[in-house]
Amino acid sequence: MAEGEPDSPASPDGGRAWWSRAACAGHDPEWWSDDWTKRAEAISICLTCPVTQQCVRDATLHGDTGVIRGGMLFEQRRGQLQTIPLVCDSCGGQPAVSSRNNRAGLCQRCRRYGRRQAQRNFQEAS
Repeated sequence: MAEGEPDSPASPDGGRAWWSRAACAGHDPEWWSDDWTKRAEAISICLTCPVTQQCVRDATLHGDTGVIRGGMLFEQRRGQLQTIPLVCDSCGGQPAVSSRNNRAGLCQRCRRYGRRQAQRNFQEAS
């Protein structure tokens, strides 16, 4: 990106011209961080966003943690920034369940399947 382009850090708006095109523009920013009751709605908005790459780049650049940005949940773990996808890691087609207990990034269907598969494997091994 050349200096002075709308999304470059040297641009007059600090490199955030893309923000006005974000699907979340105009929504309460707390939905993407502190308010767990609004997370499902925040995720559904985030997954429709046309500027996810710029958002992930911006979140990484600023070290955002505990927030949903660019289709990812950004968290600080063991002193390192980690991202958890909001789309199922297994099937890639369903929104992942976002909760404090589900860090695997799986949708409901894949979580159920994984539990059933683990039970079968355990029974076969016994």
